[in-house]
Amino acid sequence: MFISKVIGSPTFQNLIADIEEETGGFFLEMVVALFKPAHVLDTLQLYKSISNRYGDHSVAVEIACTRSARQLKVIREQYQQDFKKTLEKDINVKVRGEIKDQISRYNLKVEGIFGRMLSLLLCKPREEDGKRLDDDLVNRHANLLLSQTVDDLSRNIVIFEQIFVIKCWRHIAAVLNRADEIRGDRRDIETILRKNKTMHSETRLMLLTLVTPSIIVHVARNSQLYFAEKLRNAMCGDKSDHPTIIRVIVTRSEIDMADIVEEYKRRYQRSLEFDISQTCSGDYCRLVLSVINPTSGMHD
Repeated sequence: MFISKVIGSPTFQNLIADIEEETGGFFLEMVVALFKPAHVLDTLQLYKSISNRYGDHSVAVEIACTRSARQLKVIREQYQQDFKKTLEKDINVKVRGEIKDQISRYNLKVEGIFGRMLSLLLCKPREEDGKRLDDDLVNRHANLLLSQTVDDLSRNIVIFEQIFVIKCWRHIAAVLNRADEIRGDRRDIETILRKNKTMHSETRLMLLTLVTPSIIVHVARNSQLYFAEKLRNAMCGDKSDHPTIIRVIVTRSEIDMADIVEEYKRRYQRSLEFDISQTCSGDYCRLVLSVINPTSGMHD
């Protein structure tokens, strides 16, 4: 959009100041998000996700698993430009002792096995989709995956990188499908992970994100279902998760929002627009609806 080209200029800053004077709340948050180019918004969301000890690391995993290799490359470049350090280095910063009290709240990075896995997902170059799948390699990786216990898989960085990081998403989907075929009538990998209670919770979340069909298909079949489920969960909890609603709708608005709307209706037998109208209110609601369906939003 044209307006994104003037971000950082005095004109843009004056515009934001005027909007802040006249509005607020989730409406303002969504307007500001809409003004940002997609890779700039992703970079900011990623920074917040990995940098605060109370941050939602699932957002970083979502970005790592739903952006293409080219998009992640642009995000890494933007990250270094905005924060004057590489994303990989920033994820692996470890802050200990009294130093924690001397730095800003956004300087506590992701540590441990989860941090190393997240760093690989975000920073390691991945094959682009398009190549013909190597059936022999799919079989080898499926058997390699099945040779590991769930707990071993959660701690083995080498195996994690081989199966989930280097190869394209279509290959990963094929490996998981083949592994489930080999297991036959026994529980599939997703079920095994969900029932595991000993693995670190964030590592389990990451592996579930990788093996759950609705996300794996970012590349192969159906990432729209994943985002439909994210929106549904954001609206159905005890408290509505408006940051997730805003993030998903803004980041997918120029990519596949119409398809997400269709998947939502197919999955839940109700319209996304209706549920949004029951969750949001006022100008904020009208803005969300106008992004979901540009032909019916703001003038209602």
